[in-house]
Amino acid sequence: MAFRRSLALTACSLVVATPTAMGHSGLMSSTPKNGASLGAVPKSIVLTFESPIARALPAKVLRGKVNFAKRTRLHPRARNKVVIITKGARRLKGVYRVAWTVQHLDGHRTRGVVRFRVR
Repeated sequence: MAFRRSLALTACSLVVATPTAMGHSGLMSSTPKNGASLGAVPKSIVLTFESPIARALPAKVLRGKVNFAKRTRLHPRARNKVVIITKGARRLKGVYRVAWTVQHLDGHRTRGVVRFRVR
C-alpha cells in the first residue's frame, strides 16, 4: 500500500513538473524593436530569447515579396540570440517583416514576426 502511494505521488510530481521543464523560450526583444522607424535597413537584426535556442532556421526579411535576409545564425557567444545578416539596398523605403523560426532544446519550433519601417 505504501509503495503504491509513493508511486502515485512520484507520478503526480512528474506531471506537475513537466510544463516547466518543457517551457519554450519566448522572444524577449529585437534590435531593431518591433514597430521601429529607421533611416536605413540595418546590416544585422538581433533577436533575443528568454533562454537558449537549439537552432535558428533561415529567416526572411521581407519588403513585399523581396527577401533581404542573407544569413541566419545563432550568436557565437550567446545561445539565446539569433543574428540575421541582411543584404541589398539599405535605403529602400517601406515596411519590412522579419519572419523567424527557432527550434527549442526540446525539439519544438516557434515562429514569429517583427516589423520595422524604413523612412
